[in-house]
Amino acid sequence: MSNFIGLDACRMGWCGIGQIEGKLIWGCFKSFENLIETYPALKLILIDIPIGLSSKHASRTVDAKARTHLKRRKSSIFSPPCREALYAKNYQEALKINRKITGKGISIQAYNIIPKIKAVDEWLSEKPNDLNIYEAHPELCFKTLNKNIDLKYSKHDKTGLKERQSLLFDIDSNLKSVYKDLMTTYKREHIKPDDIFDAMSLYLIAKKQHSLQYIADKNNEDERGIPIRIVYG
Repeated sequence: MSNFIGLDACRMGWCGIGQIEGKLIWGCFKSFENLIETYPALKLILIDIPIGLSSKHASRTVDAKARTHLKRRKSSIFSPPCREALYAKNYQEALKINRKITGKGISIQAYNIIPKIKAVDEWLSEKPNDLNIYEAHPELCFKTLNKNIDLKYSKHDKTGLKERQSLLFDIDSNLKSVYKDLMTTYKREHIKPDDIFDAMSLYLIAKKQHSLQYIADKNNEDERGIPIRIVYG
């Protein structure tokens, strides 16, 4: 069994739930270097961050296709900035660069996670060769886990959090103690319940390992040759 982890961004850095040699692991990590130092045996990462970006000579269009897989929660999938915009000094400059290269603007939501998109994009060229890292989207994963039915409520309200918690814990009751430990160990300014639940959804999908399902389209590779595809099941 491959050693794997599901990662979701949190204020501290990254929240991860996974398995090493069949044993559950979890925690928060400030960086990828910190994660790999802690768990050097990892072979597979599913992460909720864009991988493979638009640039001057390539277009990322998979996000539009991914939205068609969702009904209620499709607004949770946004188009990431182009690679050049990652190095802008501020939002206005990033907006200008992105419009010039892609013809589109950048949402504030997308702009706010530029540091994490940039960190992943740069780390891809440094990661161990035997480590596979794939983009995944929690809402798509939740739909798969929920018998291919969209979740009814947003994760940003109590009803939505309860909906996600019930689904996850029904599938794997071991996640109850993981959730309790993460909520006890880390302060709320470092991690929130929805960060944990999103990481758990990726973890449960990552358990499939060799039968992962992807959303992709004709623009399935970026300018650097990085595959553009989103794991959903």
